[in-house]
Amino acid sequence: SFFRTYIFSEKEGPIRMTTVPMVRSMVERTASTATKWATLPAAKKLEYLQYMRNAAQDVFWHWGFRSLQVRNWDVPQHAHLVGNAMLISSGMLGMHIDSAIATYTALAKTGAPPKVSVRESHGQKVAQVFPYSMLDRMLWPLYSVDLWIQPGKPATQGHELSKPTPGVAAILGAGNYEAPVDIMTKLFVENKVAVYKSHPNTAVATDKVYAHLFKPLIEEGYLSLISGGVEVGEAMLNHEAVTEALMTGGCQAYDCIVWGLGAEQSLNKKAGKKRFTKKFDAELGAVSPWMVVPGKWPKFLLRHQAEWLCASKSFNGGALCASPQVVFVDKQWPQLGQYIDEVRSLLQRSEPTPHWYPGSADKIKQFAAATPAAQLLPKDSKHQTVFISECPRDSFVLKEEAFSPVLAVVALDTGNDPEKFLAEVTKVANDEVMGSLSCTMCIDPITARRHKTALDNAIANLKWGTVGVNEWGGAGLFFGSLCWGAFHGRHTAEDIQSGEGFIGNHRLLDYPQKSVLRGTFFSLNHGRMVDQTACNIYERMAWCAQHPSIGRAIGVGAALAGIY
Repeated sequence: SFFRTYIFSEKEGPIRMTTVPMVRSMVERTASTATKWATLPAAKKLEYLQYMRNAAQDVFWHWGFRSLQVRNWDVPQHAHLVGNAMLISSGMLGMHIDSAIATYTALAKTGAPPKVSVRESHGQKVAQVFPYSMLDRMLWPLYSVDLWIQPGKPATQGHELSKPTPGVAAILGAGNYEAPVDIMTKLFVENKVAVYKSHPNTAVATDKVYAHLFKPLIEEGYLSLISGGVEVGEAMLNHEAVTEALMTGGCQAYDCIVWGLGAEQSLNKKAGKKRFTKKFDAELGAVSPWMVVPGKWPKFLLRHQAEWLCASKSFNGGALCASPQVVFVDKQWPQLGQYIDEVRSLLQRSEPTPHWYPGSADKIKQFAAATPAAQLLPKDSKHQTVFISECPRDSFVLKEEAFSPVLAVVALDTGNDPEKFLAEVTKVANDEVMGSLSCTMCIDPITARRHKTALDNAIANLKWGTVGVNEWGGAGLFFGSLCWGAFHGRHTAEDIQSGEGFIGNHRLLDYPQKSVLRGTFFSLNHGRMVDQTACNIYERMAWCAQHPSIGRAIGVGAALAGIY
């Protein structure tokens, strides 16, 4: 095809690596623009965002196929995964750009961010930040995003823009997805200029694409892009002009940067002696809980829920910090056996998403070997999911992130009582599971109405950065108005787990604590097991996210109906 011959042609040449002297020069140039950027009128920043929207459409196909290349997913063998690659790159960025444009349009017209509706719940302010437009309501019917504000704090907006503090952010990019939502957060939410280092895993799909997406920002000096190894990253982070940092990755990388290597790391932690003392936001991982509240479901909904779980697990080959890992169920739920059978059957008969992230194969072997009840599904496939249908509550699976296709079911002894289950699963998720990045709760509408108080209490008490209610918590990263990150203030530098700080927050709330993403128990927006139909849906969703419109929304509807 045209894309195959162009995208993977050698004409582009290799990616140019940045040297340490080049890093110093680039940081200094970027730092010289920090004050100008912090005080730049909103109308001018809106122009940059509109350019980015158009530029993202220019590279839509190119970027999607580059993302396939990152994952070693070949065409035509893995043609059904094109939509996955597009959604996690241009689709995610498109939703963030659209959200930021809405905010900066309001800022340019009124001098203030878009107004949000605020209510009180459990002694805290809660601001609804999504949906914002009629198109939002059309594309995401009955969906909403609430930001819970830190206790005792007001639901104020836009402090960083009204009283700017210029600064230079050093960003270490993600190795498992390509959307530059971290750059957008530092530039357009926190009002800082930035120096960005790509991750070696994804450089082939980010370096040249970002140079096009952010071209005017780079030319004006507000953003610098660098590529290279550890020494380049160290030079960037430790430059005296850099005032703060942001990384997406794992606890081990964070600890190495902040505390040092090997024995030095342990000694420094005990002494409280940091090697890196600047403000350091970090979006790290977690053992993501998937909480299934017992109810009485018809067979088609049981299948839908099972497929949605499996699709969320298989998305991006399981290489996501929000990938569901532990499924909490009620031990006495009469439909438990059917639910587990549906999940097992789907994992066995569906085309698996190839493992691609470095170390995935070793992780799968480790988890399978350490868990006697583990099954490897599909049985005859090279790319398998570790499925543990009966996982003990004290298993290491609740304490160690797999970042691979591992799915374990933990049954809680709550007597098929939704209220007892909600109270218990909240306690277990908060106290016995590693991390606090995102979690998901599935509850049918009848059970939700009958036990509304217990459900509201559970949502309020879950100490997780994003709580998905009838929507995968991991989908939160696609919503620019949502705050993506660990539950505010839960972790320390000594025990960082899911990190600190947020990505997103395009409505510019000053004191966010966590986000709640609400969907519906049955939704066509729920993920499907990857096949050509799912590919078409994801591809159309990504294309619509690039520049939302009625016409593109109809295209998504056609794909969902199976007529595209």
